[in-house]
Amino acid sequence: MSSDTQSGGMTAEVLAVAAAVVFIAGGIYLLRAPEMVVLRLAVLGWPTWPTYVLGVVQIVGALALLSARRRRPALVLLALVSVGELVAALVYRELQPTVQALMQLVLLAAILVLGRRRSRGK
Repeated sequence: MSSDTQSGGMTAEVLAVAAAVVFIAGGIYLLRAPEMVVLRLAVLGWPTWPTYVLGVVQIVGALALLSARRRRPALVLLALVSVGELVAALVYRELQPTVQALMQLVLLAAILVLGRRRSRGK
């Protein structure tokens, strides 16, 4: 195995841990159901329980990122959550959540690409 392949694999592992921290923090934030999130859902006429479901999904997906065997399904799950966050941020025309969702997608894509490079090098 070349050192390039090894460093790509190590980078993917480090990024997976960083992404797990980001998504766990986001999940905890949603589980706390901040007032702004609850008010947005109320304006749309939606209940607050989807906030809790998304919080749990983010935490479970983040923990799955830490397992090499579960990483790809976790990447797909978290990418879907991030796309949903991106759409919501664009609908509300909010810059900070839009940038945050885009950065999450870039992070997930980097993990996928670097992980593929590692598996091809084996």
